[in-house]
Amino acid sequence: MKLSETLRRLRLDHHMTQQDVASYLSISRTTYANYEQGRREPDTYTIIHIAHFYHVSIDYLVGNTQYYLPITSHDHQDVYEAMSQLPDEELELVKQYIMVLCEKQESKK
Repeated sequence: MKLSETLRRLRLDHHMTQQDVASYLSISRTTYANYEQGRREPDTYTIIHIAHFYHVSIDYLVGNTQYYLPITSHDHQDVYEAMSQLPDEELELVKQYIMVLCEKQESKK
């Protein structure tokens, strides 16, 4: 997925306006709109701040990984980085295991 598409999807998923995100980044709404439309690319500093804003990895933002895993703490980031190094087959096993654990937690409730 392109950066512009990812930015738009994340913003909409978080029920934010372009102005909300632009204000956080201290840029104009027009500049941010250009990022979402693919007319302009954010610099590295801005990409870092966008990743922090949405609690996602920079790899996810720029399309190096297809998995969206919110980063909420340093420990979670370590797990995410480790998972991003796994081959697809092993990553699928991890995903299945996580689903089993979630189902187990639900059954305890």
